[in-house]
Amino acid sequence: MRQIEPIQNTTDGNLATQLLVTIVTDDLLSFCSFDWKLFDDNGTLVNNGLLSCFGEDYSNWNGNNDYPYSFVATAKNLTLL
Repeated sequence: MRQIEPIQNTTDGNLATQLLVTIVTDDLLSFCSFDWKLFDDNGTLVNNGLLSCFGEDYSNWNGNNDYPYSFVATAKNLTLL
């Protein structure tokens, strides 16, 4: 789980402050999908979804453990701290 710059990302007014990214599928060649979750300071889930990674984005991953977080953060307009 990674800290993010707090963002209003919920309908109930809670600020999202944490991002969790997990790999759902990965063909180890050209495609994967990430499950992303945003949590508030109390650990309450405030938003979530799935995001596909393929093509040049997948090639850029190259096994780097931080890449899924930066990929999702960029796609969702989040700032990692």
